[in-house]
Formats: sequence, structure tokens, C-alpha cells
Amino acid sequence: MLFLWVFGDNVEDKLGKKRFIGLYLFSGVIAVFAHYLLNIGSAIPVIGASGAISGILGAYVVMFFNRKIRVLAVVAFVPINCKVQVAIFAALFLAYQLYLFFMDTFVGTTGVAFFAHIWGLFAGIFFAVFLTDIEIEGTEAEEGRKEFLGLNVSDEVYFMVYEYVAKKYGAKKAVEMRVENVSKGKDGWQIKIRIGKEQHSFAIDNDKFFITEKNCKQPKKAAL
Repeated sequence: MLFLWVFGDNVEDKLGKKRFIGLYLFSGVIAVFAHYLLNIGSAIPVIGASGAISGILGAYVVMFFNRKIRVLAVVAFVPINCKVQVAIFAALFLAYQLYLFFMDTFVGTTGVAFFAHIWGLFAGIFFAVFLTDIEIEGTEAEEGRKEFLGLNVSDEVYFMVYEYVAKKYGAKKAVEMRVENVSKGKDGWQIKIRIGKEQHSFAIDNDKFFITEKNCKQPKKAAL
């Protein structure tokens, strides 16, 4: 459920509700059949939707390959708080499923449907690559990101503006956005962007890290 909360909204914004449901069902069905075929004869029932949610992670990796996510974990009683690229996170997730497979095979039953997780992940990747026509982040969107970074704006601020624009105006508009002016004061960031011929201004609070759209200016139509 945590994966669904973290990755689901961005993927849904990209795909739209109908295709998002299609991704969820497609990944879930592939995950269930893979688990069944690789566990024929098992008397242990399967409960949950983790295969479908793994598919959402797979689609997220394809659509937002350059994103970094914050990871909170405890390893050997040592808390870890760091950012990793989402592709590395997915690779670690896959490695953990393979570890569970090893444990299940040579030690004892883990009670985890690791084959469903693995094939759900691959199903989500397949769906995003071959069954959609969306703009994959990393091409045109990467140009906009480089403009922000060239003005000493962090990835965190860029993706905050990107996600705001995607949710309010659509993923296509977010891909098209270009930065016009950036300034940083004691209270936070002041950012002006251009989406096509429209200009948008944003204020980002330093303390609360809250984004506010100040205004939207559209070019005046020339008189006929």
C-alpha cells in the first residue's frame, strides 16, 4: 500500500484513470498467472494485490527514470535516510525478491509471493513501454530539468514544480514547461516558467516547502 501511495498518483497523472486501471489489472493478472504456473501443486492460498502494485512501480521506473526518491530504512539497527534513483530502488526491490526465492528454496517457506512481485514489476515495465503512447520523462522533460539545474535549482524544487503543473494542467504541459526566471530570498524561491505562450509564477516556502501559484499570464490576442 505504501508503494501505491508513493508511486500511484504520478503514474495515474501520466496515464489517466482508465489506462491506470488497465495497468493495475494487467499487472495483477500477469502476476497471478506467473505465480500459479511456477507454483503448481502448492496448497498455500494467495491473498493481496502486491503483484499489481509492483506493476505500478515498474511503470513508474519507465516514466520517471531520472527521479530520485527518499528512502528511510534500518540496517543492522542503524537508521538510513538517503535519496536514490528510482531505477536503483527497483533493482534493490527485485534483488530482495530473488533473495526471498533463495530462502524459500533452500531454507523454508517465506510466505511471500515473490514470483508475483517479480512478474508484476516486469508487466508494469512492458505496459509502459509497449502499451502506451505517453511522453517518457527523460527526453523533452529532461531539457526543462537541465534549465532548472543550470540556475542552481535543486532536483527537489524542480520536481515539486513539475508535479504541481502535471496535476493542475496535465502531464503534457509539465513536459513542455521551461524556466524563465529564478530567484531565492530568505523566505524561499520565486520561480517563473513558460508553458507554450503562457507564463506562470510560483512561490515556494523554505520552511513548509509549500508551493503557491501567484498568477498566470496569457498573451493578448491581436485585434483583427
